[in-house]
Amino acid sequence: MGNLIRPRLKFLANTKAQLKKIGLYEDDVADREVLVVKDIGLEIPGTTVDGSAIPDFLTPRKLSANAGVKGAYAIEVKPSYPNNTEDFEWGIKVMRKPKRNGFANEEIEKIDYYSDVINFLASEASGYLAVADRNTLVSNIVSAISNDSLSKVIAGKATKITVTDGSETITIDSTGYGAIDEGTVSGNQDQLVSLINAGTQAVAYEGSGTGEVWIIQKGTNLAVTDGGTWTNNSGSLTTGNIYLGIIAKDVNDKVLVFTEEENNITTIKTPSWPYLTWEDIAREFPVQSQDHGSLPRSPIEGETYVKYSFDWVMDTPGLSGASGIERRKNGIDIYVVASLVDDDIYDASDYMDEDNSTEDNTFEELLTEWTGVAVSSW
Repeated sequence: MGNLIRPRLKFLANTKAQLKKIGLYEDDVADREVLVVKDIGLEIPGTTVDGSAIPDFLTPRKLSANAGVKGAYAIEVKPSYPNNTEDFEWGIKVMRKPKRNGFANEEIEKIDYYSDVINFLASEASGYLAVADRNTLVSNIVSAISNDSLSKVIAGKATKITVTDGSETITIDSTGYGAIDEGTVSGNQDQLVSLINAGTQAVAYEGSGTGEVWIIQKGTNLAVTDGGTWTNNSGSLTTGNIYLGIIAKDVNDKVLVFTEEENNITTIKTPSWPYLTWEDIAREFPVQSQDHGSLPRSPIEGETYVKYSFDWVMDTPGLSGASGIERRKNGIDIYVVASLVDDDIYDASDYMDEDNSTEDNTFEELLTEWTGVAVSSW
């Protein structure tokens, strides 16, 4: 029932004075760090005093906190060989997550399915589809995505290579590798990535492994095939796997990919939304008819904002009986103008003091003390 739903709280800080309405104190009786949002009379218990772990009942998140990252994925195309070798279908699902809940064009998660059917499979290869069939799947799915004018992603053949830091020379041959810019670089990740990204035919990323580089070609050019070699003086840079690469077109579209197989998707870049614009914040804090004659807090035109989201569960005495307990879920979203996030505004010895002359701690340092964990590790 709608009348029994506890609404999510919201707080907007445009200035230092407004941000100082959020404070922190130690509750020695409960042995908890307690966050206080003074304007709305809210107290949220956190970690134990001088603790170093987020309590189980609290879920803190920092959202929309950078320029945004386009999600990028590599899907290893290696389906198991089926019993029925005719009309074999394989595909992927691409999900677009909504950025602004509550708006008709943003509320529903959009899921697109792209697949290909091979009428007659070639003989199996060690229990999996043959290399030629796997390349066919990639080629046709890339074509399907490229021809979909409403698609939220770019697709192409993906390749993972490993380079060795040092004197090794790598030459990218544009004839053999899909019109990627030619050039010679010493054998390390960042120079190879920079060379490829200087062109328009592919996107390169530094991988998580030592010397690892992921390359996703754009569109239907699939020059890098199974076992393809990136020429160098030792001829050792090879790839033996077949990958389908997926990249989000727009940083405002957070996309996820799924397949029927398990553990065959590598997240090259984890997607994140960019800073919230002042228009985004205006949607969250609209001026309404009941605000007539007052000064409602609104975002500053042209500014960007960082969103902090907190959910917590608390047990309270129940109304059903003397020994009853009710568990209530609570939530608040705090929006802070981005230019304030790294400013020293608090006195580290007294986070509750709004008239402090000593300013040596930031808002995120306050949150770190409250949760027991650095914000970057939430």
